[in-house]
Amino acid sequence: MRAKKKTTAAFTVRPMKKADLKSVGPLAAQLVHLHHHWDAKRFFVPDDPSGGYQWWFGSQLSKKKVLLLVAEAEGEIAGYLYAAEEGRDWNMLLDACGAVHDVFVAPAHRRKGIARALMQAALAHFDARGVKQVVLSTSTKNAEGRALFESLGFRATMLEMTRDG
Repeated sequence: MRAKKKTTAAFTVRPMKKADLKSVGPLAAQLVHLHHHWDAKRFFVPDDPSGGYQWWFGSQLSKKKVLLLVAEAEGEIAGYLYAAEEGRDWNMLLDACGAVHDVFVAPAHRRKGIARALMQAALAHFDARGVKQVVLSTSTKNAEGRALFESLGFRATMLEMTRDG
């Protein structure tokens, strides 16, 4: 079952389409640059992150266990979410689960409930598929994101630590 289209007065959340990739790629590039800004030693910026994400998301669109959503507002793609069902991971001691890999909203569209709506659509999608647990990672510097995730029932379970040589 794929996520259904959800419309509010200000925006619509729907499955990503191939035609959306040119708009989503630059948003993903903004997320790359934001992570790099938060910690340039931990997060690298690849050559052409926009094009790279257009390619990557395009390669994921037809996969049954991948969820790609966009939010449309004011005639443009305002945000996106990338998630997937993951198998058991012995290394992480993590059972099969849903994993939210990216959720990003363009700065001009923030504080309007778009990230929450994208997350709620993903959680409803995983619930409908019988996925019992959903995990995500977020930067320690992402206070707004952490507050959103906690308000949706997520709890901190791990803290990545990095040592630079």
